[in-house]
Amino acid sequence: GLVLLAFAAAAFVGTVLASRLARRFGSRAALITGALLTASGYLLTAAVHGSVGVFLLWQILVGLGNGLVLTTLSALIVARAPADSVGISSGLFNTARTIGGAVSGAAFAAVMAALVTRPTGAVKAITSETGFVTVWLVCAALALTVAGLSFHRRRAIVTEARPDLAVLSRKVP
Repeated sequence: GLVLLAFAAAAFVGTVLASRLARRFGSRAALITGALLTASGYLLTAAVHGSVGVFLLWQILVGLGNGLVLTTLSALIVARAPADSVGISSGLFNTARTIGGAVSGAAFAAVMAALVTRPTGAVKAITSETGFVTVWLVCAALALTVAGLSFHRRRAIVTEARPDLAVLSRKVP
């Protein structure tokens, strides 16, 4: 419970920082920073996960990165949508995010079910360390993919109909 609370709190902080980072350095920088924090957290979790304290620290990195990425992506979706289609665009983004979560959850459950061990004296088999590490490494690879795609994305196009969101298109080198 404590780990999930720390992850959620870090994600909340990421959501608060996302707009500030986007304003100051551009949305691309906010996306890349969030994705790299997420990837770093997962890579560190895969490498060093022997104690709750260390695991907690890495999950804070993951939460902070997730908060940055999801908030920035949401803002970009709204900024790029025509004014009369903002609701539809936002709904499609949230639907895609939900479907992605369901598919990845099922895939990770399959990986973890396939990589089990039965400790001496245990009644049931449990997921092996390899199962968890595999999932963390896949998550890191996906976060690095987001960073790479963000690095190559075009400048945000903000029409005159949405001048309130022009901050998202600034400072994108």
